[in-house]
Amino acid sequence: MMSNVNSACAYVWTYRVKPEWREKFAQAYGPNGVWRAFFMKSPGYIRTDLMRDDDDPDRFVTVDYFKDRQSRTELVAANSEEFEKIDSEWEEATIEESFIGMFVTESNS
Repeated sequence: MMSNVNSACAYVWTYRVKPEWREKFAQAYGPNGVWRAFFMKSPGYIRTDLMRDDDDPDRFVTVDYFKDRQSRTELVAANSEEFEKIDSEWEEATIEESFIGMFVTESNS
């Protein structure tokens, strides 16, 4: 497979959130939230998108973009304690959390 200069890795997660946590979850997992602040430690971090299911307000999807797989892997490895701390702090907000997968995006622009 040929690599494109504009390619990126997208890490996709889906969450079912407790209704009483919806707003706080959206703030923490959104483009200006605690996870973005953590990811910003990596020079390979690009952005985070948070999407809410239009038919189910308790269902969310996050997409975290990095320039490559190594950028995220190195970030989490070097900051595993902080990663685990943030992750455990938000466990109470969710009913279900599933990793959909890591996808490679490619662009010709």
